[in-house]
This record gives sequence, structure tokens and C-alpha cells, in this order.
Amino acid sequence: MNVIDENSLIYKFLFFITKPLSIIIDNSCPDCRIFSPSEDLYWLTFVVSFIWITLFSYCITIVTDNWVNRDLKGIANAEAFFGIVLVAIGAEVPDTINSCTVAARGYGSMSTSSCIGS
Repeated sequence: MNVIDENSLIYKFLFFITKPLSIIIDNSCPDCRIFSPSEDLYWLTFVVSFIWITLFSYCITIVTDNWVNRDLKGIANAEAFFGIVLVAIGAEVPDTINSCTVAARGYGSMSTSSCIGS
């Protein structure tokens, strides 16, 4: 199910932004699915994916730290508040994606119970 039309400007922009990164990640993480030629390289896929997650987390931390220190300098406890907000958003994004995926597959009650449970 494709939500964005492939001819739209948003789709073309997102494709242009994400394609180079997608190529780099696909080439750095071996395909270790069962019965694939590189099935024994699961450990390398795990390590490389962990490195990618660490790199992205570091970039997000640097950007948000600069933003908080530059724009919210006069507000008391801005760093603590923003840290709590960032952790809350980070904890709920996977649940939101899960609920949207389940709802798109036609399991509305499972999606609702997932929202109530988390």
C-alpha cells in the first residue's frame, strides 16, 4: 500500500533525499536472511546495523543539543525538558508505526489494543 503518489513532488523529494543513504546502507549491511548466500554473516549485519544506529543517534543528539543551546538558552531547565520530550517521542514512534501498519493490514482492533496497551 503506497500512501504517496509516485508522481507527486513530495515522493520525488523524499526519493532524492533517501536514495543515496539507502544505497550506502544496503551495500554496507550484508543480506543475512535464511537460505541467502551470506546467511553466515548475520553477526556482521548486526554489528554494522548497530554502528548505523549509533551514528544516526549521535547526529540527532548533536543537532538537538545545538538547537536547545542556541534557541532555548533563556528558558530554565530547557535541556532537561527537551531530553524528556525526546525520550518520550523516541519511545512512542515504534508503537505508532506498529499501530499504523497493523491498521493498514485490516486489523483495527489489534491496532486499538496496541494504542491502549502502550
